Amino acid sequence: MDLFILILRLIFAGVFATAAIAKVSDIEGSRKSLKGYGIPESTTLFFSIWLIAVELILSVGFLFVDTAWGAAVAALILLAIFTAFLAYQLIRGNRQNCHCFGQLMSEPTGAGAIVRNLVLLAGVVFLAFRGAEGQGAAYSSLSRIDVAIILEVAVFAAVLLCFITLRRMILDSQAGVLDEHQHSHGEVERDSGALTDSLPIGAEAPRFTLPNTDGEPVSLQAMIDEGYPILLFFVGLACTPCAAMIDDFHSWQNEFRRDFNPIFLSSGDPEANELKFGDAGELVLLQEAREVADAYFARWTPSLVVIGRNGKIVSNVAAGDIAIRSLIERVRRADLSDEFVNLPIAGAGHSNFVGEKAVEFSYTASDGREISTLSLKGKRTMLLFWGENCPHCEGMHDAFFDWFAKRSNGEPDVVVFTDDASLEAKLPGRVVADENYKLAAKLGMYGTPSAVMLNGDGVFESETAVGPASIWALLGQNNVN
Repeated sequence: MDLFILILRLIFAGVFATAAIAKVSDIEGSRKSLKGYGIPESTTLFFSIWLIAVELILSVGFLFVDTAWGAAVAALILLAIFTAFLAYQLIRGNRQNCHCFGQLMSEPTGAGAIVRNLVLLAGVVFLAFRGAEGQGAAYSSLSRIDVAIILEVAVFAAVLLCFITLRRMILDSQAGVLDEHQHSHGEVERDSGALTDSLPIGAEAPRFTLPNTDGEPVSLQAMIDEGYPILLFFVGLACTPCAAMIDDFHSWQNEFRRDFNPIFLSSGDPEANELKFGDAGELVLLQEAREVADAYFARWTPSLVVIGRNGKIVSNVAAGDIAIRSLIERVRRADLSDEFVNLPIAGAGHSNFVGEKAVEFSYTASDGREISTLSLKGKRTMLLFWGENCPHCEGMHDAFFDWFAKRSNGEPDVVVFTDDASLEAKLPGRVVADENYKLAAKLGMYGTPSAVMLNGDGVFESETAVGPASIWALLGQNNVN
């Protein structure tokens, strides 16, 4: 039993050390998370550093038998408070990324985080109730067999941590690695927007008409009308990684051709593209430069995005062989007939509550009108988050006002959230004065401007669109031709 207690202590030492080091590597992410939970921005740096220091102290405390009980009691209190806080936030509908382990687990908080904390709580409760005298073996009393067992557990933990870290690095850094690789092989793609721009899941797929390798025009809308989901691959003649995936492309073409419309978008000489990509009967369409790739925020080749039967975006853009193969595997398992099917890619999108009911809210405007989830019922509505001093908001100001004035009956209503009550009379649509964006955070706000789309039942149709280009995509206003 003493050996088991020691191993348990070492596990907790590793958990708290990992959490602290991960936060140190992404202080800004920790500050952003705390701000999302309602902590004043002026104090987020202090609380981030304080939490890192506490976790490091607890980590060291668990290492030694004389300090382990104190560390267990302190960890019990900290975990209990934090778990209750997370549960409270979830009940309120606020699913910020808790950033507990930095970028190692960078996803919106859900029930899984509560379960994880409860498991940790069970462990520290066990240690705390054993008392100061029951904290297991001291290092000086270990036998060779005990040391061997501890080393085996340590190696397993190290391998697991390496796997998690490498997986996160691959998913989050895939685009950067591909960019460097392609520059070295002559495939230089020009910048197509800010790094925060992305085509949000749930947006209308930008429509286009392009010639195939025989010069015949093919429209995306016509292919959507056939009723099949679409696998849209972005490839290039000078793209070395694309050449390495030719066999995969042919295999997927043969596998999915009955239930999907696979499309390969390239550019350049038609005969060369047909020779390189068309051997298995692939439909290869040719853009003049990057006009379609830019509309889809596909910055690198190869990339893949999935379009649903209804013509809406189902996945974030997967860039590179590893990300594409992973997305293809998820496509195999997905139910593409589901209205809210979505295949997010870690690090490629923003807050994603697709298919979930929006948190209820009620606000009385200065003119006496009620703006609430009940008042939105029955009509698709875009929730737009706007800042007075936001340069990107200023950049889309005139165009957005023009769109709002000319929108047709089939286009969504708009509710604008702003932290400046003086803007109520200056913005189009219904306006909610939301101080410090407390309500907006529960609805997926991620900076200004950002937006989400709700259906007539108050259910999220889209993930959060961040930046003007992504918001226009959400509104279906970025068709290529």
